[in-house]
Amino acid sequence: MVTPLFTSGSDTTWAPSGMAYADGRLYAAALRGSAILAFDLETGGERKVVTGYGRVRDVLIADGMLYFVSNNTDGRGSPQEEDDKLYRVSLSALDEG
Repeated sequence: MVTPLFTSGSDTTWAPSGMAYADGRLYAAALRGSAILAFDLETGGERKVVTGYGRVRDVLIADGMLYFVSNNTDGRGSPQEEDDKLYRVSLSALDEG
């Protein structure tokens, strides 16, 4: 058996809900973690690259952009007036942070 590179934990899961891959990194949407996490598959490093939008339902990468959807009005998040939107951020901007 091979030990996984990353896990969402058993007691303090970040509740992964979607993933996308680009340039050696795996980007994971986190419902409970309220973020998008970037996992560097070469170094084993991980970090939050998007926060402040509440629960993140899914991610998609296309044409150098990371798209994600917030999901706060399903009864489990803290909804804001204009929640549950589709957002777009450049992958190069995430690399700078």
